[in-house]
Amino acid sequence: MIALRHLRDEGLKKVQVADRLGIDRGSVAKYWDGPACPVEAPRYRQRARKIDRYVEYITARLARWPELTAERLYQEIRQQGYTGSRRTVRRFVARIRPHPVREYKPIETLPGEQAQVDWGHFGTLVVEGARVRLYAFILTLSWSRVIYVEFITSLAMATLAGCLHRAFEYIGGVPRTLLFDDAKTVVAERVGGVVRYQQELLQLAALYGFAPKACWAHDPESKGKVESMVKYVRRGFFYGREFTDLGDLNRQVRVWMDEVANARTHATTGAVPWDRLAKEAPHLKPLALSAPQGILEQRKATRTNLISIEGNRYSVPARFARRAVSYRRFEHHIEILEDGQVVDRIALVPGRGRVMIRDDCCVDRYLTAVVARSMSGKGRGAPDVPDGHASGMSG
Repeated sequence: MIALRHLRDEGLKKVQVADRLGIDRGSVAKYWDGPACPVEAPRYRQRARKIDRYVEYITARLARWPELTAERLYQEIRQQGYTGSRRTVRRFVARIRPHPVREYKPIETLPGEQAQVDWGHFGTLVVEGARVRLYAFILTLSWSRVIYVEFITSLAMATLAGCLHRAFEYIGGVPRTLLFDDAKTVVAERVGGVVRYQQELLQLAALYGFAPKACWAHDPESKGKVESMVKYVRRGFFYGREFTDLGDLNRQVRVWMDEVANARTHATTGAVPWDRLAKEAPHLKPLALSAPQGILEQRKATRTNLISIEGNRYSVPARFARRAVSYRRFEHHIEILEDGQVVDRIALVPGRGRVMIRDDCCVDRYLTAVVARSMSGKGRGAPDVPDGHASGMSG
């Protein structure tokens, strides 16, 4: 209509306007001298609905009990004489039910008050012939926005302990609170807002002096700073990156942290994270430990005195066969404990599906059997070394 009147005002005739716009000449004539404003659409009287008599009742019930189901309300008004369908009630309730709107507010933390921790999945990596998942451990100081990144292939608590220690060394201290993702490594059980943390995490918290806190499940907005950093690491560092192995990748990300991530002007704070850290550092707790601490674990040994750790099996002293073996686990080795004392140290190997058998474990089982026979008076004959205890290491 606007184009029609524009051409009319330019002096074109009705026939010319119809040809120019490609419309019927009758339509041109209809709107040639029509009103400038559109004609108000006709109003029709709304037909009475069966649910109309119960609208006030349903509205009042939902105002007081907003979680009432449409089926419950249907049954209630049915007893009052409603003869309509369930579908009508469901559609009406869906339209008027009050929906809570989440309000997002920026949360500002004080220097040294909080750091946020998360893990990002970055595909897979081949280690010792086995394909394993590749993750990035990411810790971000909430005030200065200094970021620490380390690529790992295990989500075990011992790995977390090592990553946390190296992160604390990098930032120069320990924040008062660590906000974690809702991961199994962190949360043992959650009932509503009550969280039961993993015992090993609580031990780390006591050793380092931080308070653990878990964000809501499936709610990245409650931990926005580090969620943004996962994306930043993925796009700003990892995408298109070439590396030879895990060690090479971590050497490269260390340079990137020092020279790029923490040396740039942060978009939110408007300051360089390194400069902000200089002001935040005095508010961090001192790092009292000189090295990552081991995590206490327990496995039951097989009859051939093997225990399984992350897909690999290791021989332990033969006296532990068929027994529960307690050990202190570190990132690259374990310490076998007996009566609270370290009785053996076993190096952990990368990859999966490997069986590591040591000669000393075979000798231990041999001597144990000799002593047992001599004490029982069954003779001086030496027992055979059990099957499955060949010397050397096999992969």
